[in-house]
Amino acid sequence: MLNHEQQFSAEDDVQYRFQDRLFMAKNYLRKKNGRNDTRYAIKTISENLLHDPERFVAGVIDLAVETKFLAIIRHPNVIKMRAVSTSSPFSLGYFIVLDRLYDTLTDRMRAWKDQKSHISGFSRVRDLKGAKKKELWVERLMVAYELTGALKYLHDHKYV
Repeated sequence: MLNHEQQFSAEDDVQYRFQDRLFMAKNYLRKKNGRNDTRYAIKTISENLLHDPERFVAGVIDLAVETKFLAIIRHPNVIKMRAVSTSSPFSLGYFIVLDRLYDTLTDRMRAWKDQKSHISGFSRVRDLKGAKKKELWVERLMVAYELTGALKYLHDHKYV
């Protein structure tokens, strides 16, 4: 596995981080349903874990490993880490900033199932029913294609 320094020069890394800061400043908020909505998620260790040292250490390790992986992965279909705290991973102030996901694959599959049952019902307009089915299949195929592209990238670079 190539480490971060082997994949990117220091100059590339500085430029990449600078672009991320500009990107976040420009795109932090977006309009959704007529209101401002954040585009990013901040991931931290839960304060509830402070009372359970074993779970706290496991959470810190998980977040540190995730930070390490996301710092070196550059693929359009893998969630992007936009920023990371400068504090120690063992402090409650440690965090990473990620692109926000609005649903999971499981949520999307449930929605597809609901759409399918809605589409398969009786409809007066056959062309509309056929167009909706085609649109649903195209969306599913695109998600499968993007997912396989991300998995291929991770496998080719020996991350998984």
